[in-house]
Amino acid sequence: MRAVYIASVEGFSGKSVFTLALAQIAIENGIKTGYFKPLSIECTPGPQGELIDEDAETMKKILNLSAEVCPIRLSRDFLDYAEGSKTIEKILESYRIVSSEKDLVIIEGTPALSTGSLWGCQVPQLASMLNAELFLVLKYDDDSVIDQVLQARDYCKYWKTEVSGIVLNRVAEDKLRRTREVVKPLLEKEGLKVLGIVPEDRVLSSLTVREIYEALGGELIAGKKGLGNLVETFLIGAMTPESAVKYF
Repeated sequence: MRAVYIASVEGFSGKSVFTLALAQIAIENGIKTGYFKPLSIECTPGPQGELIDEDAETMKKILNLSAEVCPIRLSRDFLDYAEGSKTIEKILESYRIVSSEKDLVIIEGTPALSTGSLWGCQVPQLASMLNAELFLVLKYDDDSVIDQVLQARDYCKYWKTEVSGIVLNRVAEDKLRRTREVVKPLLEKEGLKVLGIVPEDRVLSSLTVREIYEALGGELIAGKKGLGNLVETFLIGAMTPESAVKYF
Protein backbone atom coordinates (compact mmCIF):
# COMPACT_ATOMS: atom_id res chain seq x y z
CA MET A 1 0.00 0.00 0.00
CA ARG A 2 1.27 3.44 -0.92
CA ALA A 3 0.52 6.59 1.06
CA VAL A 4 0.99 10.16 -0.15
CA TYR A 5 0.71 13.16 2.16
CA ILE A 6 -0.48 16.38 0.46
CA ALA A 7 0.63 19.37 2.53
CA SER A 8 1.02 23.13 2.22
CA VAL A 9 2.53 26.03 4.11
CA GLU A 10 -0.55 28.27 4.14
CA GLY A 11 -4.29 28.17 3.59
CA PHE A 12 -6.06 28.50 0.24
CA SER A 13 -3.23 26.89 -1.69
CA GLY A 14 -5.68 24.62 -3.53
CA LYS A 15 -4.62 21.57 -1.55
CA SER A 16 -8.13 20.14 -1.14
CA VAL A 17 -9.06 20.46 -4.82
CA PHE A 18 -5.71 18.94 -5.79
CA THR A 19 -6.29 16.05 -3.37
CA LEU A 20 -9.77 15.42 -4.79
CA ALA A 21 -8.50 15.45 -8.38
CA LEU A 22 -5.69 13.05 -7.52
CA ALA A 23 -8.12 10.67 -5.81
CA GLN A 24 -10.53 10.68 -8.74
CA ILE A 25 -7.74 10.00 -11.24
CA ALA A 26 -6.53 7.08 -9.13
CA ILE A 27 -10.04 5.61 -8.89
CA GLU A 28 -10.59 5.98 -12.64
CA ASN A 29 -7.42 3.93 -13.13
CA GLY A 30 -8.76 1.11 -11.00
CA ILE A 31 -6.71 1.89 -7.90
CA LYS A 32 -8.43 1.19 -4.58
CA THR A 33 -8.11 4.63 -3.04
CA GLY A 34 -8.68 5.88 0.49
CA TYR A 35 -8.64 9.40 1.94
CA PHE A 36 -7.48 10.53 5.36
CA LYS A 37 -7.20 13.87 7.14
CA PRO A 38 -5.57 13.20 10.53
CA LEU A 39 -6.18 16.59 12.08
CA SER A 40 -8.31 19.64 11.38
CA ILE A 41 -8.46 22.89 13.34
CA GLU A 42 -10.88 24.59 10.94
CA CYS A 43 -14.05 22.74 11.86
CA THR A 44 -17.47 24.33 12.15
CA PRO A 45 -20.38 23.28 14.39
CA GLY A 46 -22.82 20.79 12.84
CA PRO A 47 -26.59 20.58 13.44
CA GLN A 48 -26.09 18.52 16.61
CA GLY A 49 -23.23 20.68 17.90
CA GLU A 50 -20.58 18.27 16.62
CA LEU A 51 -17.54 19.68 14.83
CA ILE A 52 -17.40 19.10 11.07
CA ASP A 53 -14.55 19.50 8.61
CA GLU A 54 -16.35 20.40 5.38
CA ASP A 55 -13.48 19.37 3.09
CA ALA A 56 -13.23 15.95 4.71
CA GLU A 57 -16.99 15.44 4.55
CA THR A 58 -17.02 16.41 0.87
CA MET A 59 -14.24 13.93 0.10
CA LYS A 60 -16.03 11.23 2.07
CA LYS A 61 -19.23 11.68 0.05
CA ILE A 62 -17.58 11.95 -3.37
CA LEU A 63 -15.34 8.93 -2.80
CA ASN A 64 -18.17 6.99 -1.11
CA LEU A 65 -16.19 6.25 2.05
CA SER A 66 -17.81 4.94 5.23
CA ALA A 67 -14.94 5.01 7.75
CA GLU A 68 -14.03 8.02 9.90
CA VAL A 69 -11.61 10.00 7.72
CA CYS A 70 -10.90 12.90 10.11
CA PRO A 71 -10.47 11.60 13.68
CA ILE A 72 -9.25 14.83 15.32
CA ARG A 73 -11.69 17.66 14.59
CA LEU A 74 -11.09 20.94 16.40
CA SER A 75 -11.91 24.62 16.13
CA ARG A 76 -9.39 27.44 16.26
CA ASP A 77 -9.72 27.32 20.07
CA PHE A 78 -7.97 23.96 20.10
CA LEU A 79 -6.25 24.48 23.46
CA ASP A 80 -9.55 23.41 25.03
CA TYR A 81 -9.10 19.94 23.54
CA ALA A 82 -9.04 17.63 26.56
CA GLU A 83 -7.68 14.47 24.95
CA GLY A 84 -4.37 15.75 23.61
CA SER A 85 -2.41 12.83 25.05
CA LYS A 86 -4.52 10.41 23.00
CA THR A 87 -4.19 12.31 19.71
CA ILE A 88 -1.51 10.12 18.12
CA GLU A 89 -3.25 6.95 19.29
CA LYS A 90 -6.57 8.01 17.74
CA ILE A 91 -4.92 9.04 14.48
CA LEU A 92 -3.03 5.77 14.10
CA GLU A 93 -6.10 3.66 14.88
CA SER A 94 -8.27 5.57 12.39
CA TYR A 95 -5.56 5.32 9.75
CA ARG A 96 -5.34 1.57 10.24
CA ILE A 97 -9.06 1.29 9.43
CA VAL A 98 -9.01 3.76 6.52
CA SER A 99 -6.01 2.11 4.85
CA SER A 100 -7.35 -1.44 5.15
CA GLU A 101 -7.59 -3.16 1.73
CA LYS A 102 -6.48 0.00 -0.10
CA ASP A 103 -3.80 0.32 -2.78
CA LEU A 104 -3.38 4.04 -2.15
CA VAL A 105 -4.26 6.41 0.68
CA ILE A 106 -4.15 10.15 0.05
CA ILE A 107 -3.57 12.06 3.28
CA GLU A 108 -4.50 15.74 3.42
CA GLY A 109 -2.56 18.00 5.74
CA THR A 110 -3.41 21.13 7.68
CA PRO A 111 -2.75 24.61 6.22
CA ALA A 112 0.59 24.83 8.08
CA LEU A 113 3.24 22.16 8.55
CA SER A 114 3.57 22.96 12.25
CA THR A 115 -0.10 22.49 13.16
CA GLY A 116 -0.42 19.82 15.83
CA SER A 117 3.02 20.41 17.35
CA LEU A 118 1.41 20.63 20.80
CA TRP A 119 0.61 16.91 20.61
CA GLY A 120 3.55 15.77 18.51
CA CYS A 121 1.55 15.37 15.32
CA GLN A 122 2.92 18.10 13.07
CA VAL A 123 2.76 17.22 9.37
CA PRO A 124 6.33 15.91 8.79
CA GLN A 125 6.17 13.87 12.00
CA LEU A 126 2.86 12.30 10.95
CA ALA A 127 4.17 11.63 7.45
CA SER A 128 7.03 9.69 9.02
CA MET A 129 4.71 7.78 11.38
CA LEU A 130 2.35 6.84 8.56
CA ASN A 131 5.21 5.96 6.21
CA ALA A 132 3.88 8.43 3.64
CA GLU A 133 5.62 10.35 0.87
CA LEU A 134 5.28 14.09 1.49
CA PHE A 135 4.31 16.47 -1.31
CA LEU A 136 3.82 20.23 -1.09
CA VAL A 137 1.15 22.21 -2.94
CA LEU A 138 1.99 25.91 -2.89
CA LYS A 139 0.13 28.92 -4.25
CA TYR A 140 2.50 30.97 -6.38
CA ASP A 141 2.12 34.72 -5.86
CA ASP A 142 5.71 35.87 -6.34
CA ASP A 143 9.32 34.76 -5.90
CA SER A 144 8.92 34.50 -2.12
CA VAL A 145 7.64 30.98 -2.78
CA ILE A 146 11.32 29.98 -3.05
CA ASP A 147 11.90 30.95 0.59
CA GLN A 148 8.72 29.17 1.67
CA VAL A 149 9.77 25.94 -0.03
CA LEU A 150 13.31 25.97 1.35
CA GLN A 151 12.09 26.70 4.86
CA ALA A 152 9.53 23.89 4.57
CA ARG A 153 12.20 21.50 3.32
CA ASP A 154 14.50 22.30 6.24
CA TYR A 155 11.64 21.95 8.74
CA CYS A 156 10.77 18.52 7.32
CA LYS A 157 14.41 17.44 7.47
CA TYR A 158 14.37 18.08 11.21
CA TRP A 159 11.81 15.28 11.42
CA LYS A 160 13.85 13.14 9.00
CA THR A 161 11.16 13.53 6.35
CA GLU A 162 12.01 14.35 2.75
CA VAL A 163 9.86 16.48 0.45
CA SER A 164 9.18 14.12 -2.46
CA GLY A 165 7.85 16.75 -4.82
CA ILE A 166 6.30 20.19 -5.25
CA VAL A 167 3.33 21.51 -7.20
CA LEU A 168 3.17 25.25 -7.84
CA ASN A 169 -0.54 25.97 -7.94
CA ARG A 170 -2.85 28.83 -8.93
CA VAL A 171 -0.18 30.56 -11.01
CA ALA A 172 -1.48 33.73 -12.69
CA GLU A 173 -1.30 33.65 -16.48
CA ASP A 174 1.15 36.56 -16.65
CA LYS A 175 3.53 34.72 -14.27
CA LEU A 176 3.54 31.31 -15.95
CA ARG A 177 6.61 31.98 -18.06
CA ARG A 178 8.66 33.23 -15.10
CA THR A 179 7.55 30.25 -13.03
CA ARG A 180 8.70 27.81 -15.72
CA GLU A 181 11.93 29.57 -16.71
CA VAL A 182 13.17 31.03 -13.41
CA VAL A 183 11.45 29.55 -10.35
CA LYS A 184 11.34 25.90 -11.43
CA PRO A 185 15.06 25.69 -12.36
CA LEU A 186 16.06 27.35 -9.06
CA LEU A 187 14.06 24.86 -7.02
CA GLU A 188 15.45 21.95 -9.00
CA LYS A 189 18.96 23.29 -8.45
CA GLU A 190 18.20 22.95 -4.72
CA GLY A 191 17.39 19.28 -5.28
CA LEU A 192 13.61 19.69 -5.19
CA LYS A 193 11.38 18.07 -7.81
CA VAL A 194 8.79 20.40 -9.34
CA LEU A 195 6.11 17.97 -10.47
CA GLY A 196 3.74 20.50 -11.95
CA ILE A 197 2.85 24.13 -12.55
CA VAL A 198 -0.91 24.67 -12.50
CA PRO A 199 -2.40 27.86 -13.99
CA GLU A 200 -4.97 29.71 -11.94
CA ASP A 201 -8.59 29.00 -12.85
CA ARG A 202 -10.78 31.82 -11.57
CA VAL A 203 -13.88 29.65 -11.86
CA LEU A 204 -12.57 27.26 -9.19
CA SER A 205 -12.02 30.08 -6.70
CA SER A 206 -15.25 31.95 -7.45
CA LEU A 207 -18.60 31.76 -5.68
CA THR A 208 -22.01 31.87 -7.31
CA VAL A 209 -24.51 34.57 -6.42
CA ARG A 210 -26.68 31.82 -4.91
CA GLU A 211 -23.89 30.66 -2.56
CA ILE A 212 -23.35 34.19 -1.24
CA TYR A 213 -27.09 34.79 -0.95
CA GLU A 214 -27.63 31.58 1.04
CA ALA A 215 -24.58 32.09 3.27
CA LEU A 216 -25.70 35.60 4.22
CA GLY A 217 -29.36 34.65 4.58
CA GLY A 218 -30.21 37.61 2.41
CA GLU A 219 -33.45 38.71 0.81
CA LEU A 220 -33.67 38.35 -2.97
CA ILE A 221 -35.26 41.49 -4.38
CA ALA A 222 -34.73 40.87 -8.10
CA GLY A 223 -32.62 38.95 -10.61
CA LYS A 224 -33.52 35.36 -9.73
CA LYS A 225 -32.23 34.19 -13.12
CA GLY A 226 -28.75 35.43 -12.21
CA LEU A 227 -28.30 33.30 -9.07
CA GLY A 228 -26.03 30.94 -10.98
CA ASN A 229 -23.65 33.69 -12.11
CA LEU A 230 -20.09 33.61 -10.82
CA VAL A 231 -18.77 36.34 -8.53
CA GLU A 232 -15.00 36.77 -8.90
CA THR A 233 -14.63 39.92 -6.80
CA PHE A 234 -16.81 41.74 -4.30
CA LEU A 235 -16.74 44.80 -2.08
CA ILE A 236 -17.95 44.99 1.51
CA GLY A 237 -18.65 48.57 2.45
CA ALA A 238 -19.99 50.20 5.61
CA MET A 239 -21.16 53.49 4.16
CA THR A 240 -24.22 55.51 3.30
CA PRO A 241 -26.00 54.87 -0.02
CA GLU A 242 -24.79 58.25 -1.27
CA SER A 243 -21.13 57.32 -0.64
CA ALA A 244 -21.59 53.88 -2.20
CA VAL A 245 -22.93 55.16 -5.54
CA LYS A 246 -19.44 55.85 -6.93
CA TYR A 247 -18.54 52.16 -6.69
CA PHE A 248 -21.34 51.08 -9.06
